[in-house]
Amino acid sequence: MQQNMTVAPGAMIYSAPEALTPQQTVKIDVYSFGVLLLCEMCIRELPDPSRREVQVSLGTNTEFRGLVRRCLQKTPSMRPTMQEIIDEEKNLTYFPS
Repeated sequence: MQQNMTVAPGAMIYSAPEALTPQQTVKIDVYSFGVLLLCEMCIRELPDPSRREVQVSLGTNTEFRGLVRRCLQKTPSMRPTMQEIIDEEKNLTYFPS
């Protein structure tokens, strides 16, 4: 089956570094999920790639902040799978509402 990938899918503020390349994997969605989780759910700000590290540090729960950092790894293979994220979220002592 032929597989086609869209170069630069979605809004750039949510996009993984590799979104502009042909080296896309499913981990591109993990990165976007991490940005969404951090900015929309945790700190309630629009994502700002130039302030990404500052925005991550605004998270108050260290476990949650660690999960977001794992999702935002620049190297796709270092990011968790979506199943790992789901499993980890189930074990978090606090999930932002």
